[in-house]
Amino acid sequence: MEKAYLDLAGKWGCVVLFNYDVESEYDELFEIIVSFGVSPIQARRSLNILSAPNTGMCVSFPEVKMSLVMISKATSNDEFWSSVAHELYHATCSIIRFYGEGLDAEESAYTMGELMRQFVTEVALPCY
Repeated sequence: MEKAYLDLAGKWGCVVLFNYDVESEYDELFEIIVSFGVSPIQARRSLNILSAPNTGMCVSFPEVKMSLVMISKATSNDEFWSSVAHELYHATCSIIRFYGEGLDAEESAYTMGELMRQFVTEVALPCY
């Protein structure tokens, strides 16, 4: 399992998990998901879904201004980046709802852009 942390200037944090193997890392993944306030039953359901390729999940915990973003193994680069954009969008929606921004507001677009910039910097570029 690989991990990255995206930080929006102390306003919100995103823990990103990717390149994991649900079967061999089940217990650790389960504990991480539950620590974000997900019930054990829902955590087990989520891990069942996340064991398939080209899936992802975003869980936000506004009380501590954090999101957990999980990206499963992908069958292609296109599928990987589609999952990244999809899950970062969910994180962005949680952030802008918390701060009372409009979905179409300029600040919301900057929030999404900053999450993507950090993901590329922290995850994609070190892979090359």
